[in-house]
Amino acid sequence: MISANSVSNEYDTYNSECSRIRRPWHKLTSQERDLYTSGLLQLRADGNGNLDDDELSAIASVHEDPLAFIHQTSAYLYWHGYLIWELESRIRNLGGKWTCFGMPYWDFTLESGREDNPTIFQQDIGGDGDPNNYWTVNEYSWFPT
Repeated sequence: MISANSVSNEYDTYNSECSRIRRPWHKLTSQERDLYTSGLLQLRADGNGNLDDDELSAIASVHEDPLAFIHQTSAYLYWHGYLIWELESRIRNLGGKWTCFGMPYWDFTLESGREDNPTIFQQDIGGDGDPNNYWTVNEYSWFPT
């Protein structure tokens, strides 16, 4: 018989010293925003250009799957929450400065009236991107060079 305590998932990071505390993006310091961005980029770098080893691409591919009709179902929030938890766990598992990482969230209530052009996508994590701006995670950052 296998107990729940004997089954492990390499992406679980049950660190009693650092709880998973999620805060809104607009309240993060520049250092906290950099921790998020550098964590994503480190996951890509650790894949060494091999998509089979790229943990960020593995999660992103599930999210962008054209057959992911989940976005139109009642299970959407649970499914999306699990993907966020997976990504947060993989960044925490990088260790070092990322050990206590907490995934930031987008407080979309601040974007009322800006649905076609949300401010958050113009702040470090979106827009058209710029390969000379390492703070921006964009199409340049997603594809191995």
